Amino acid sequence: MSLNTDFMVKVAQTAIQGVPVTLQIVLVALVISFPIGILFALIRIYRVKGLQRLVQFYVSLVRGTPIIAQILIVYSAFPSLLNMIIGRAAFAINPIYYAYIVFTLNAIATLTEVFRSALQTVDKGQMEAGLMVGMQPRQTFGGSFCLRH
Repeated sequence: MSLNTDFMVKVAQTAIQGVPVTLQIVLVALVISFPIGILFALIRIYRVKGLQRLVQFYVSLVRGTPIIAQILIVYSAFPSLLNMIIGRAAFAINPIYYAYIVFTLNAIATLTEVFRSALQTVDKGQMEAGLMVGMQPRQTFGGSFCLRH
């Protein structure tokens, strides 16, 4: 048994060709999901009536299902449903858009939890101290660690 280096080089070249597309998908997903993740985190922290339960359900659902199942639903089941409603146009959509949708929805759920946990690290005493020196609540999250006199 010998090491097939020609095969390894071909596989590496093929994998490297996919890097730009992967980076494009990641960039699009993060640009879209970043502000939505912050908004959802704030909705959960401040317990906005009606929306808080929806966001909690969404985050639990998306984070509780494997990404491969989400890809299957968005790439296969969703276009089939659209096809029944609007016709053949659903299958003519470029598959990269489905990738944008799946990874954006997944990143929103993940970033919501990341931002929520990060924002909750601001201690109640730090929040009160920031408010006492005249800071707004949104300023206190960033400025409570470095209060200036």
